[in-house]
Formats: sequence, structure tokens, C-alpha cells
Amino acid sequence: MELKKFFEIDLNQKLASHPEALANTSASYQLNIGGEFFSLNLAKERKIYCAALDNADCSIQISKADFEKLVSGSLNIPLALTFGKIKIKGDLLLFAKLRELFK
Repeated sequence: MELKKFFEIDLNQKLASHPEALANTSASYQLNIGGEFFSLNLAKERKIYCAALDNADCSIQISKADFEKLVSGSLNIPLALTFGKIKIKGDLLLFAKLRELFK
């Protein structure tokens, strides 16, 4: 999976074509996927950027391999959180809402 394409093209298209996705959320997110940073600030606009975001409401750190499993639905999230494969700073419920975008 090419992360930059997935976020900049695929997910941005999904956000544009499915306005109901994350419709009631005005949070900001930062994802660190194997050292590559992506951000989404729903309070400002519904677009994902390939950049870090200071003071995000929810920051997520995950390896690229585990992120691919997360997107495919094969990652056991409770176990991944327990064993530190996913590290979340901020609101855990925001992480749950963001997962809806990956489906």
C-alpha cells in the first residue's frame, strides 16, 4: 500500500463523496504510520494532508504493516492496543470514529 496515495487521493475522495463520514466530528487527528505523518483537521476542512499536526485531539502511532491490517480489517484492535502496536494519545473514542473512514 502506498500511504501517500491512500491518504491524499483515496481517503480524500471518500471524504468528498461521503459527507456523512465523520459528519458530527470536529476533531483533529495526526497519524504517524511507520514515521510518515498524515493529518486531518475536521474543524477547519474535510481534507487529509501529508504533514504532522501539532496539538491534535487524537494522535495515533502504528507501523505500516499493522496499519495495512487495520484497513483490511484483520488487525485485532484490543490486542494491538494492549501490546502497544497502536499507540493513541488523546481521545480513544475519536480513534473509533476515524476507523469508520477506513471501511
